[in-house]
Amino acid sequence: MPFPITSWRRTHLALVLATILGVAAGYGVSRIHQRPFDMAAAAEPKIPAAAARAPAITPAQLPSATTLPIPVVKPRTQSVSNYVEITGNAASVNAAKLVARVEGYLDKIHYEDGQFVKKGDLLFTVQQDQYKDQLQQAQAQVLAQQAALLYAKTELVRYSKLVKQDAATQTEVDHWNFEKASAEAQLLSA
Repeated sequence: MPFPITSWRRTHLALVLATILGVAAGYGVSRIHQRPFDMAAAAEPKIPAAAARAPAITPAQLPSATTLPIPVVKPRTQSVSNYVEITGNAASVNAAKLVARVEGYLDKIHYEDGQFVKKGDLLFTVQQDQYKDQLQQAQAQVLAQQAALLYAKTELVRYSKLVKQDAATQTEVDHWNFEKASAEAQLLSA
């Protein structure tokens, strides 16, 4: 089984390869485009050991045609900018992760990229159709539980009066007392 390469090893391997490639490219460019000082060093005469023992030639013995004119440039004063224009990509230092509290499709975006926003600003509008339907269902459940509670209270009062007249049993009163408490609990959970 081959040894797995983790992501940090891949990163280090890529950095090493990029460094080696950069050094090789720099060496190749320096060999192709030589600087003036490199050419001056290459133009120096290489004196072999046998020629070093030969008698020295004085400048008066050299023909005058071998001297080359040396260009002279006068220095000048000019302004230098303290910035450089380059192309590239910019990335922010700080980032914020936006997470919605509800699910749904976006209906509208209320900001532009790069715009400054403050706490409480409206950023997105989510499609509201499904939430309106859920609200209507919840309101209907509340109304149904309120009706059930009202009915249980009415029946409890009626059966309580009937028990006093011996026209109903205590079990029926207890049943409607339970129905009333159950309806109150369901109303709270609706």
